[in-house]
Amino acid sequence: MRAKPARALAAAAAVCAASVTVAQPATALPGTALVAVYPVTKSAVNTTRNLLFTIYNPGGMVQGLSFNYPLPAGLAFAGPLTESCAAIAVDDEPIQTRNAVPAPRGPLPTATVYVAGNTIIGEFSCTVTVPVTSATEAHYATCAAGLQGLSGISTSFTCTHIWFEDRHPHFAAE
Repeated sequence: MRAKPARALAAAAAVCAASVTVAQPATALPGTALVAVYPVTKSAVNTTRNLLFTIYNPGGMVQGLSFNYPLPAGLAFAGPLTESCAAIAVDDEPIQTRNAVPAPRGPLPTATVYVAGNTIIGEFSCTVTVPVTSATEAHYATCAAGLQGLSGISTSFTCTHIWFEDRHPHFAAE
């Protein structure tokens, strides 16, 4: 009679074993990331082009996100800074926030982009648009290493480039 309880116990163990799932390694969701890009990489001098900072937020809310970016010497603002983010501010002066000390302003006359705020749940991405121009023919690189005061976000780019060139005489009449 002892065989019955042992068989029942073995059957119960088999059922339990079949319902146990082997744990897979955890896959972390990517964190909030920043990407910079110049949609147009070659331009005539004194023409307005945009530097775009896109903030990707795959989920959750990040409070206290901030960074600032001093434009390279020779590159200047060509219009108002804008953003499509629900809870993030952008300005050419340090931003006062309740939770943080404003980022220090770069040595004048360096034009600097200041970004601060929070990401919100459901906003997968948003963009900060920085209109720029150059009065001289030059190549400019915007690199992650040039970002300052980076908080609450990681970068997922190395460098993005733009070339401003003098207009070719052939196209001067256009």
